[in-house]
Amino acid sequence: MRSTIMSVIIFFSLLCFVYFANNSLIELCDTISNRTEEIELLISNKEWEKAYSSTNEIIDLIDKNQMVSSIYINHNDFDNLMDEAVELSLYTSCRDYTESIIAVNSLKNFAKNIKHLHNPNIENIF
Repeated sequence: MRSTIMSVIIFFSLLCFVYFANNSLIELCDTISNRTEEIELLISNKEWEKAYSSTNEIIDLIDKNQMVSSIYINHNDFDNLMDEAVELSLYTSCRDYTESIIAVNSLKNFAKNIKHLHNPNIENIF
């Protein structure tokens, strides 16, 4: 009887963790998508300082959510997200228009892809 109770407790703890991790990951991806759209507008308007500071805010946001996200998702996906954010920061500091637009779109697509992969539906289960 005791092992059954412990198994049920562990199972519900796991469900709670997955629910929390999934919600925080979806929120992170949504925030990144929204901020990348703002950064894309800033780059188009040649406001490089604001774009650079917004990019650094995204990097800080990814760093802040690193613990839960790196446990819950594939490490390669999380590393790609961080690498693209760092590349975007580099390109905005150098004021390279073409590479900045490419990097911001790549970052947005990585965030959307991660969100799509971790959205619980039949396609992702089977």
